[in-house]
Amino acid sequence: MPIKYAIRENPLTTPTTFRAGIREITTFSKANLVRDILSAGSTVTEADINAVMTDLIKIIGNRLLDGGRVDLEGIVQIFPSIEGVFTGAADDFDPGRHRLNLNAKVSETLKTFVRQNATLEKELTPPAGPTILEVLDAFSGTSNTTLTVNKIINMLGDNLKFDSSRADEGVFFVNDTTPAEVQVAAGDISIATDGKIVFMTAGSGVSGDSCHMEVRTRMGNSVTYPLKTAVSAPLTMG
Repeated sequence: MPIKYAIRENPLTTPTTFRAGIREITTFSKANLVRDILSAGSTVTEADINAVMTDLIKIIGNRLLDGGRVDLEGIVQIFPSIEGVFTGAADDFDPGRHRLNLNAKVSETLKTFVRQNATLEKELTPPAGPTILEVLDAFSGTSNTTLTVNKIINMLGDNLKFDSSRADEGVFFVNDTTPAEVQVAAGDISIATDGKIVFMTAGSGVSGDSCHMEVRTRMGNSVTYPLKTAVSAPLTMG
């Protein structure tokens, strides 16, 4: 599968320059990677792989708590850092002024592999407007398939950010069987960026109903701009 990209204007530069934006087709979860390992012919069971990966994540966290740098050779190095300004050599870490971060450095081996083997495919720049690329149901572990009401949903796309102060903008659950429509409350949305929205979905209906998600927003700060809608792939209530 090629890596798809589009050329977009960079409005922050004078004279105008252009940059490439990668179009992420999907996000591969731990479950996806485990299935890939099994399909490659591994004789280890799915449960064993999951157990090792769970332990690995815990051990990495513990080593980072020790102040260490974790080197997953051939993949990435992970290490802690501190952000913020200190007043002098006698100043101490203050959570109100400073923040402990984790940084990651991708291995040169992995970079070289991807650069040498990747196929790039240029796409026409999509028209300005929100686009939903993927709806990930954390409860069922499915992508663009099932939507479980009152569970965490990760929605990935482009230009998804909206103004929650406007009643007609936001994230909407639409039951196509009933039909019915419910707006996700602002308090149930934990992350809302152009590329990702994480929320606790709300809706009405029964298991097996056909449904979809929508993001409605304006591509500008003025309420006079037209409302644009992104529609997800068809989903089934779980």
